[in-house]
Amino acid sequence: MCILPVFAENDIMETDTVVNPTPKKLARLLDNLLENEWGFLDEPWPMCPKVKTFHRSELKPIARIQDMKKVLMKRLGAIPVFFFLSTIWSKHYFPGPYNALEKGIAFLYFFVAGETMDSMAQYMPKSTFHLIYSTFVKVERALFEKELTRCFASMFSSLEIRIRTANWKNHPLFKHVTLYLDGHDSRATYGEDKAAMYSYKLKKSGLRTQVAIDANGMVLFVSKSASCRDNNDGKMLQEMGIGKKMDSMDCIALDGGYTQYIGDIVEKEKLDERNFCFPIRKKRLQQLHEEESNFNAMFGGFRSTSEAVFGDLMKTFAKFNNKEIVRVGSKKEFNLTFRLCLLLLNIRNFVKAVDIEEQPHHRGWMEEGVDYPRER
Repeated sequence: MCILPVFAENDIMETDTVVNPTPKKLARLLDNLLENEWGFLDEPWPMCPKVKTFHRSELKPIARIQDMKKVLMKRLGAIPVFFFLSTIWSKHYFPGPYNALEKGIAFLYFFVAGETMDSMAQYMPKSTFHLIYSTFVKVERALFEKELTRCFASMFSSLEIRIRTANWKNHPLFKHVTLYLDGHDSRATYGEDKAAMYSYKLKKSGLRTQVAIDANGMVLFVSKSASCRDNNDGKMLQEMGIGKKMDSMDCIALDGGYTQYIGDIVEKEKLDERNFCFPIRKKRLQQLHEEESNFNAMFGGFRSTSEAVFGDLMKTFAKFNNKEIVRVGSKKEFNLTFRLCLLLLNIRNFVKAVDIEEQPHHRGWMEEGVDYPRER
């Protein structure tokens, strides 16, 4: 809940950010999180997924695969790609007469480089890549959705980490805020009438997704994706069951577009208005007081964390940079790939934030001709 504070003039002036060492208790919590949820860092490469179909020809390399690997190393780094290949991609065998690991490289490159189905034909037959892609986003979607949900829920945060981080990092007015929620519009189409998908932000057709981010800038949960025109932020917040996703001690920051829906959400989700922080609404025919205007201005700057995450996503994954439209077969297909890219962004940023040391086997995927080990 936004309780208007009484603050001195210095409180509303911009100050230089001072980076202090991570508090000891918070550092211990992060170490425990790494020990319990990041075991993949110390594990060897998994065995090759079991082959369900036998290829008549010998496995062959994907054209320019080393160029793909260099792009992934530059955009994501060794550990996020190692995580994807060892934890996610290895859960299923994908069709095609190529190394299982290299097919994962090509799939990930598709999103990082912003390729299309047609442009992927320079690396392998279009029909082969389409079959690989369809296996992930359609045939085995439930398997990968479950794994992504597990990772978001356990790998990056806990209630105590959020509370301690907010108390350490946040502006004094917002030390109680542990989460941010914002909607993100992506240029996309899946066959629905363009008018029904129209986004006033993009001035084009698109899909809107609600994304919740913690005080460390980690994405923790992502809503379903919906057509932009008839699904505003507040309506989507009502439908996403946020009470089951956040803790009763969390406080989530929302912009003014959500405020008129909070009363219904509080009643429906068994939350309290104190679980939400939002700007002060201007009453009809009545101007805001100076302190209220200052509070709203500071709150807007405070919530810029979410915009930074979206900007990072679009810079890292060209597929979602909103310059070209993303063509998908369904909203579920789009949502799965959108969540996958946010998860890998989390991995990269968490590795940097806690300074995880890169081990030689994390770069093993860069070697020429490498594949998952096989049983002899």
